[in-house]
Amino acid sequence: RPNIHLSLYGLQRFSEFQEELGVDIALIRNGYLFLLARESHCELFRRGHELQKELGVESGFVDPDWIGRIAPFLRLEDVASGSYCGSEAHADPGTVVQGYVKALREKGIQVRTDTEVKGITHKSRCITGVATNRGSVAAGAVVNCAGPFAGKIFDLAGIHLPLVPRKRHVLAVKPPFPVNHDLPLIIDMDTGWYWKPEAGGIALMGGTDREGTVSLEATPESERVDDVIQAAVHRAPMLEDAGIIRTIVGLRCMSPDDHALIGRAPGIEGFYCAVGFSGHGFMHAPAAGKALAEIILEGECRTFNMTAFDPSRFIGASSKTEAEAYVF
Repeated sequence: RPNIHLSLYGLQRFSEFQEELGVDIALIRNGYLFLLARESHCELFRRGHELQKELGVESGFVDPDWIGRIAPFLRLEDVASGSYCGSEAHADPGTVVQGYVKALREKGIQVRTDTEVKGITHKSRCITGVATNRGSVAAGAVVNCAGPFAGKIFDLAGIHLPLVPRKRHVLAVKPPFPVNHDLPLIIDMDTGWYWKPEAGGIALMGGTDREGTVSLEATPESERVDDVIQAAVHRAPMLEDAGIIRTIVGLRCMSPDDHALIGRAPGIEGFYCAVGFSGHGFMHAPAAGKALAEIILEGECRTFNMTAFDPSRFIGASSKTEAEAYVF
């Protein structure tokens, strides 16, 4: 429920991004399609559909014949059903970042690049600023939103939270068949493998390294690449003849329950965080910013119920939140 609220807000903000900030972020609503081969997955998505529809999200099951008509390159003999939501969308993250930076600078806000945080400064456990490789910055509020490097920032403040940076491998491929750019993002829940069409007749695929190597080095691993290829050929045999254009390795910050940590960082007054998004940070970014602004300026978030994202939930006991079940 809380993740759906944050996703809906993010979709609204991204839909209005060009009108609000004058930047085209290439937003495309072509949906998500999950392939379900196991009865347990069908039951999981049945419960998900009920909750989504309660909150105004139209999602539901589609049969293998429907899937085969829109994506004839897939092998569907073992697929019992599909879960489809047509309102889900994609946008260009790099353009979104640049759009926000442009808007910040227009409002007179300084954005420092090539500036490494070397220390979190505080007095009597109250934040006083940050030390960087280009001098110190005094501040009454500091936000750790360092993605996979969030744990290193917390370490500078003497705060230890169970965040883990994991590698994520993605292959850009040129398939031996035409790529329909209007296809939804396709995810095979059995392996985590996904297929995302891109412009120019290429596609991105990955998703088989749910438990990727814990690392801050974005270097490819041949065995992980092989896992992606094997899952791809299993689900789409024609991809055996696809050409690999590029191997991309990214890092994502995972939390034990796959929920983000958004709010007051435990132990230091004036220290906040938005970290550990476990793969869905882009879609939740506008909501996280809104929530933090309210928490910092007004003392609490009034727009969303942020209980599930409380960073203190991992202090002194195991997480009491319900784990997110749809991360792949």
